[in-house]
Amino acid sequence: MLIACQEHLAGRHSRVWITDITSTLMLLNMWRRINVDRVSGAFGRSAFPGMDHGYYVYIDEAGDDGIGKPRDIGQPGQSHWLVLSALIVSAENDMHLPAWRDEITARMPRKGNRGVDRSIHFADMNHDQRVWACTVVAGKPVGIVSVLSNKKMLIGHRKEDLFRQKNHLYKYLLRYIMERVTWSCKQRDLREARPCRPAKIIFSWRGGMDYDGFSEYMRHLKALQQKNGSHFPFFWEYLDIEAIEVLEHKKRAGLQLADVAASAFHRAVEPNVFGQYETRYAEVLRSRVIKRRGACLNAGVKPVPPLIEMALDDAQRRFFESWGGYGSVGIRQRAQKKAGPRPLIPPPQQSGCYPQRATRG
Repeated sequence: MLIACQEHLAGRHSRVWITDITSTLMLLNMWRRINVDRVSGAFGRSAFPGMDHGYYVYIDEAGDDGIGKPRDIGQPGQSHWLVLSALIVSAENDMHLPAWRDEITARMPRKGNRGVDRSIHFADMNHDQRVWACTVVAGKPVGIVSVLSNKKMLIGHRKEDLFRQKNHLYKYLLRYIMERVTWSCKQRDLREARPCRPAKIIFSWRGGMDYDGFSEYMRHLKALQQKNGSHFPFFWEYLDIEAIEVLEHKKRAGLQLADVAASAFHRAVEPNVFGQYETRYAEVLRSRVIKRRGACLNAGVKPVPPLIEMALDDAQRRFFESWGGYGSVGIRQRAQKKAGPRPLIPPPQQSGCYPQRATRG
């Protein structure tokens, strides 16, 4: 029986008729490797021959990297915060991402070309849909890392001119993402007694960003880290620098779920038009945020600059303190020592990574 196979090698689209079933399977396997992203929404191979990826890391951001003109409450302008978030998924579960995304859209009304374009964007959802999206993500075997930069603290900083340079702040925050991603991947492999399985990094494309130099930047960062060390463990063997990809948001379900994480944490610290914060989205994702030594703060939730150097209002400070760390009391004591006497914020119900359940009276 003749079997028709479509050849996708070297950009050609010709028909090859094969009668040998062994040759057919070999060709189909080659087609799968080249087009696996089209089939499952995943990347299958590294730029290095013979290297399999054990993890896929999808990175998106919320807010902008502009510095100098933060918007007033309810007015247009630059955001107060820039948040980068990474969604970490194992290679075994990466193929399930489109189905997880569809689980979110299944509860949403179909509009326009939803039947063709199934992509989601957090900004287009209403409150209930956002809670549902976070609930779905929280129920899946993924890890989340979020780096939250308070850009107002960069105004007057000794390196302000450097941070104003195009893309510099984004790349600076990316270092914290990579440190925590590689550490998290290594910890899982150690728990499961597996050999090193490097991660593939996939960025969501954003206008004005120079992605061509990312691999070069990571090599430069690797040289600096090896020379000067790092406060947080960085395991370069878990990062495939040469296989970094940049894709449109709608092209990968993983990027859309990373958008859910980034937007959730951004709305927890960025004031809305009424000067209020919405922390519920991030709270729903709490179980997916990576921990180190039992705490999320400074691990899966990384404030930049450190909290002791930030000018935060009470609501923002309570949000960060709720993620644990070196202790909510320690945060206030260090901040008070640095800034001088100030009224203490009432401590949260629990200083660990999980808040205490409210009891009914």
